[in-house]
Amino acid sequence: MIQTGRLCVKIAGRDAGKKCVVLSEAKNNRVLIDGETRRRMCNLSHLEPLPNLVAIGKEASHEDVKKVLEPLGIKVLETKAKSSAKKSKPIVLRRSKLASTASAPISSASKTPVPKVSGKASSTVQVPVKKADGSVQKKSRSKPKAQSAPVEAVLPDTPAAKTSV
Repeated sequence: MIQTGRLCVKIAGRDAGKKCVVLSEAKNNRVLIDGETRRRMCNLSHLEPLPNLVAIGKEASHEDVKKVLEPLGIKVLETKAKSSAKKSKPIVLRRSKLASTASAPISSASKTPVPKVSGKASSTVQVPVKKADGSVQKKSRSKPKAQSAPVEAVLPDTPAAKTSV
């Protein structure tokens, strides 16, 4: 069984081939490791134990692991803290804004709010029309309205039953 302080080699995952030390007892076939690898829980089947055993406490800090492994010639992985500075997002303009501001340079100081489009759909459609010379021109035309089929009313015993409405 693998105990706390046992040196191991990781044999699976992106940290495969790197040395680590076990920092906790096995729980559900998993142990806490740290060293050349990332500090994390690891499956026991992904570790190959080495004969070396180091004196280290249970759940030791990263600095303690570094102090123990550096004399053995094992370089400990240093992780960087994530920066809390906000990243600036690029300005995204709609197509209608791009056409109107194509000649003007875009700067972050001249941010203007983009107007919202009303919920109504437009009643015109751009339709390509071929000219006699072969060129194509787009023209605006109104959308065709839905046509309803003629309805025939059939009522029994009435003279209107014989004619369509």
